[in-house]
Amino acid sequence: MNIEITKEKFLNNENLSPEELLLILKDSIETVLKKGKFENKINAFYTKHNYTLILKALSENQIEIPSHLNFKMENIERLIKIEYKKDFKVMRNLGGALIVIGLVFTILIIKDPYFNTNYRLTHSEKRMIQFIVITILAGFVFLFRGIIKLKSLK
Repeated sequence: MNIEITKEKFLNNENLSPEELLLILKDSIETVLKKGKFENKINAFYTKHNYTLILKALSENQIEIPSHLNFKMENIERLIKIEYKKDFKVMRNLGGALIVIGLVFTILIIKDPYFNTNYRLTHSEKRMIQFIVITILAGFVFLFRGIIKLKSLK
């Protein structure tokens, strides 16, 4: 069987035989292990998403995975876990950065001699306060989601 034709059939959501699914799985495992990581490009075939779709198709069709692939699949799962950890750390760090930016803008507004809360706020001051509140809230969301997901991986 030609792997390129089989990959095209998979990408076009055509029904694949059990042999074709196992061929794609084996090719994906070997390629990812050879490179040491998944591809992150939109058009790429060897992504985390496609790998999970292949596994899902195998389980839906109740196709048994050969035992010689189990060790390689454990290595792939380790690589997936490492990539998710990177993503969640970025999420956590982005949340922290957004919180810091929001606090810096808050301090700058409070220290501004022209900002007086006794008077009615101008339109631009209202927009600035909305920006600060949204930035800090988004920062907390990213921070806590990153922390929770990192803890769930351990």
